[in-house]
Amino acid sequence: MFYALGSVLSVPAVAVSPVSRSAVARPCIKLCLELVYLHRLWATLRLNADAAVSPAVSPPGDVVGKITVGYQGWFSAAGDGAPINGWWHYSQDWGAMPSPGNKAIKSWPDVRDYTRTYRTGFADLGNGQPASLFSSYDQQTVDTHFRWMQENGLDTAALQRFDPTGGEGPTRDAVTARVRNAAETYGRKSPRLGPSVRRARRKPRPDRSHGPGTA
Repeated sequence: MFYALGSVLSVPAVAVSPVSRSAVARPCIKLCLELVYLHRLWATLRLNADAAVSPAVSPPGDVVGKITVGYQGWFSAAGDGAPINGWWHYSQDWGAMPSPGNKAIKSWPDVRDYTRTYRTGFADLGNGQPASLFSSYDQQTVDTHFRWMQENGLDTAALQRFDPTGGEGPTRDAVTARVRNAAETYGRKSPRLGPSVRRARRKPRPDRSHGPGTA
């Protein structure tokens, strides 16, 4: 006869007299039960430890618990092919090249990872390279941003779509398609955010497809 519980313990019986058999069996059963308890406790602790170090898996479309960044995608340059046909958000007058007297950005982007950039009216940079800017209309630009996200553990880019029905609409639609392509390529998620209620209640803005002060 064997006292066996699962794969935890198997104890061979010993030949004993009827008087002493129960005295031997009770300690063996007790030992088996204690070992089973310890085995289950160890398994529970191991499962809890694995859950603590394993990333939570979200169902498709879920962004709960993910690191999310806002994504504008609202820069363009003359010559990039965008329907807006101008220096969108780079200059005060979108129809004119960015320059010291016509600028709208506060800092200069690092453009070394882009394969296509557009020269501006600023003087060359300190390293002798031309002062050039990227365009969100180029797929390679958006791909670069999502590659950076993948490399740095950023899960989601929330694309913001302001003025989707005005003069900016066609360019924003094109950028949205590029964001979707990049998200699929680099395994990121990209929900879209529309204008806030407060912004939607404001008076419509004039068409700035070619920048303020231009026809």
